[in-house]
Amino acid sequence: MATPTTIDDLVERNKELAKSYTPRPFFTEFAAMGIPMPKILIVTCADPRCVPESFLGLKGAEAAVFRNVCGHVGPEMHHILALDTIINFDEIMIVHHNDCGGFLINDEQVRKVLKERVPEHTAEVDKFATFGGITDLEQSIRDDIAVLKASPLMRKDLVNATRGFTFDIKTGMLNPLDI
Repeated sequence: MATPTTIDDLVERNKELAKSYTPRPFFTEFAAMGIPMPKILIVTCADPRCVPESFLGLKGAEAAVFRNVCGHVGPEMHHILALDTIINFDEIMIVHHNDCGGFLINDEQVRKVLKERVPEHTAEVDKFATFGGITDLEQSIRDDIAVLKASPLMRKDLVNATRGFTFDIKTGMLNPLDI
């Protein structure tokens, strides 16, 4: 069985990779270099099997990518709003995938474990409405789009240009969701 990678392993790997690293432009250099700001925001899962740079073939600054557990929009709302004031996105792409660890997340089980780990913070644990588990892949995407639509701070044109997709980790195919 392979030994798990450690942070020290990654730091050493970085030292080697940095020797041939190609510098990336600062935001302030984009215009002078004729590089357009990314106009697509992708919100997807942090699962290492669901890497949009790979399954979408992203190059350079084609898109901004936010990744979190289950790829939910809610935890990213303040980031979406903040970055949109700088970039002025044209589209949002929400991608959830099959065999997501989110199917294993049960709110009550998470609460139980957290309360056992930090019993002095039981009241704080109880304040969480949800931990973001998924029971229906397509519905979870619809729910995320509903979060965007419900926000009075989101630009309506951006909400209207939001599309949802499922990603199949076995086939590599991206499948649009009919909304």
